[in-house]
Amino acid sequence: MAILSAKLNVVKIPISAGILRLQFYPSIKSSVSSISQQWPVCSRRSFSSSSNSSVTPSEGRGNLPSTSVTKTVKQVTKDVGYFAIVLGGIVLTGSILYTIIQELFSKKSPNGVFDDAFKICKTDNRVLDVFGSAIKAHGDPNSRGRRRHVAHDSWYDDKGRLHMAMKFYIKGNLASGIVHLEVVENESKEFDYRYLIVETEGGFSKKQVVLRPLSEAVNAN
Repeated sequence: MAILSAKLNVVKIPISAGILRLQFYPSIKSSVSSISQQWPVCSRRSFSSSSNSSVTPSEGRGNLPSTSVTKTVKQVTKDVGYFAIVLGGIVLTGSILYTIIQELFSKKSPNGVFDDAFKICKTDNRVLDVFGSAIKAHGDPNSRGRRRHVAHDSWYDDKGRLHMAMKFYIKGNLASGIVHLEVVENESKEFDYRYLIVETEGGFSKKQVVLRPLSEAVNAN
């Protein structure tokens, strides 16, 4: 009986262990099943929260200024800048043109005084007798250019009148010489000659013709 009792005890142990295994494994399976059923819910919740977070900034941008207004302001600023540049270019071009016109056509400019004095010289019979015909004028002794480097000086006297002194060169088929002149403003703001003298180049044979003022020119004749 003792041996049978011992065998029964040996048999009971595996049986009880098997019972434990049968009772333990179903509990694990049920736990895993419950976890697998809950996992998709968790993933859907995380996806839902991420989608909500992506929508929130777009809703927040509704409170910011419109980008079209910013672009309009930038475009207006560019247009104003371009207009200022164009306007400045027009003003500068106008100033340059005015200066050129004054220089070329004004009788009180150096070129205007030069043209008037040379016209007097080449039409005076006394000058033609000394220098010959086909008289040309130039600004320097080397005859390089009719208007280039015409020596002149301008100043105002104590009465506020503008003076201009000038020297240029003439050359004909008989002789060459130098023209000296000075003009001064009159009451009408026009130039009058204080003197206009033409002299030939040379030593003791130098000749001089006084063209202005007219009173001295008449006395010289």
